[in-house]
Amino acid sequence: MMTHQPRLLLLLLATLLFGWSIAEVQAQEGTRQLMPPDGSNNPQGTCYITFRRSQAPNFALEGARESDRLHIHLKAGEKVYFGMKLGTGTAANLSFRFKDPDGVDVTGFARQVVPTNATAGLNNDPGYIDNYSQAITGPNGITKNGSTITTGYTPRSFTATKTGDYYIEFQTWNAGSFGSVVNTNPPAYNIEFFDITVTDGNDVLVSAPGNPNESVGRLWSRNWGLSSNGFNNFISTEFFVYTFDGFVNKFKAQMAPFVFTVVSNSFGTNRTGDALFNRKSFRGDAINRAGTDIAEHKIFLNDPDISVYPNSTIQPIIKVWFNQVLLLDFDYSRTPQELPPQPRCHQCDEKCLGRLPTRVYGLV
Repeated sequence: MMTHQPRLLLLLLATLLFGWSIAEVQAQEGTRQLMPPDGSNNPQGTCYITFRRSQAPNFALEGARESDRLHIHLKAGEKVYFGMKLGTGTAANLSFRFKDPDGVDVTGFARQVVPTNATAGLNNDPGYIDNYSQAITGPNGITKNGSTITTGYTPRSFTATKTGDYYIEFQTWNAGSFGSVVNTNPPAYNIEFFDITVTDGNDVLVSAPGNPNESVGRLWSRNWGLSSNGFNNFISTEFFVYTFDGFVNKFKAQMAPFVFTVVSNSFGTNRTGDALFNRKSFRGDAINRAGTDIAEHKIFLNDPDISVYPNSTIQPIIKVWFNQVLLLDFDYSRTPQELPPQPRCHQCDEKCLGRLPTRVYGLV
């Protein structure tokens, strides 16, 4: 009898240092997870959402395929509060809009310019996040663990009229041609600060079971487009991969990648009938090459909401190798469940990985 064993394949672009670790997840979804605060509430690393880069050409753009969208799962009657700050690029030439699960513009959130702040240091544009402290504190006016947030940012919001996956789309426009002529080759556009917070109809944070300070995982994509804004800038970001069979894999990426994408699937860098070939490392852009979509699993910044994304009943067996080094050997039904692994952070030299921003490496 064959036992079904869920398997995770993770693909990273420009990976220089890769590792796993356990850390507490906090409320809100966005900058707080992409650049988690240290003990002094300073950001650990640099990790921005990015658009129209060669390594992430379609992420969260208007008309992108489903796997490139940036989704927010909402239940009818829930509210979503959000804010952002453009780090690089021209705000007047960047638009955003929200779509409901049927692809219809959310009322009040058809295509419009991203929030800006005309007066430096003043948070006078709803939806604009002025600084890192506001980004990790969250939206003013919501209730978290019995207390109302007052030291965060002034948000924009809407109430869901349907249950399902809403999504936010961005677009880059030629100067002076907003809404009419798309700029397909603009300078770098990075969202420095970004926050999505889901509440119930009474503005109370939809929190994780047993932890009223922690947002449930509702923000996800199958193909995140991110940037450390330089080869010398490290990221320290946790991701939660929800597989098609309901298994949650948590990993922490610690590396200096510049522009990169994060995807996960069950087959590898190719979709062919040859399983061994599919799992080979691929030099080039395996994710965005024509006719191929290898982004399969949903990837969250927080632990996925168990009321929407139920746990698997399968007892998993997981083995992960990198460069022929066994990093993880886990068997749920074995005692001990996890055998002593090799060091979780595996340092590779230039010969091993190089610094090519479009090189893809697989973990099987």
